[in-house]
Amino acid sequence: MSSKEVRDSLVDVDFPAGKDALLEAASRQGASDAVMRLLRAIPPVDYESRDTVIASIDSAEATGQSASQKGRQALLRQKPGVAQHMRRTMT
Repeated sequence: MSSKEVRDSLVDVDFPAGKDALLEAASRQGASDAVMRLLRAIPPVDYESRDTVIASIDSAEATGQSASQKGRQALLRQKPGVAQHMRRTMT
């Protein structure tokens, strides 16, 4: 499951749009159960674009990062996508 699948399920959405409109549009597009589950889990606010929808989806399937990876990254205060050799600092 990727963010592309979520984006593809929201192609006919007129933004800004609320959660209910997103769910209806995804259903019309024949979104998978996984996409529908992710959209049901987002906060019930108005979204400005597909990017804001993707940003609000906090899931390993959508972001490509597991909860443990996110936790480790936060603990070590590391930016995503930084190579391991770039993370080490001299003290």
